[in-house]
Amino acid sequence: MNWKIRQVIDTRRGYPELKFWPEALMVPGDGKAHTWELEVYENGVPVDLAHHVVTAYFVRDDKAKVMITGSCEGNVASVTLTEECYAIPGILRGVFRISQTTGNVYVTASELFFNIREPLPDQTVDPGNVISGIDELIQRANALEILDRTDEIVAAAEDVHDTCEEVTELARQAQAAK
Repeated sequence: MNWKIRQVIDTRRGYPELKFWPEALMVPGDGKAHTWELEVYENGVPVDLAHHVVTAYFVRDDKAKVMITGSCEGNVASVTLTEECYAIPGILRGVFRISQTTGNVYVTASELFFNIREPLPDQTVDPGNVISGIDELIQRANALEILDRTDEIVAAAEDVHDTCEEVTELARQAQAAK
């Protein structure tokens, strides 16, 4: 699943409003969970971005910088955030730049701030233990249920065994008393 963060800009109406994007749920351990898109117009007419390059620069709370190259399709430019963007809880500043493939003309098209939230308490991310989908999740839940039932059966068998040992001991005592 991938969340879309979509802005619509018109190059004749000025720079888009600088804002904090609180609607984006971002937590350390996420990766490629959000795509930031800019739909670009000039005087209300879609701009053909076929010969443009998209680059987004992100600065995390630990001051580390992450650069991502995006893509263009029609009048929409986009970048998908990488795992490095989500690594540190705190404010993530993003700057979205569009440039023509010919020449060195760069336009800073947008700037947003995101909040990478603190992870859940005692949460660990184990990249070696990834669940591929709902089918595997259900399969693992069923396996755990079977293990729980197996534990109950083993406990019941141990109780029967203990009872049998007690009965055997009582029978020995009765035999010895005769």
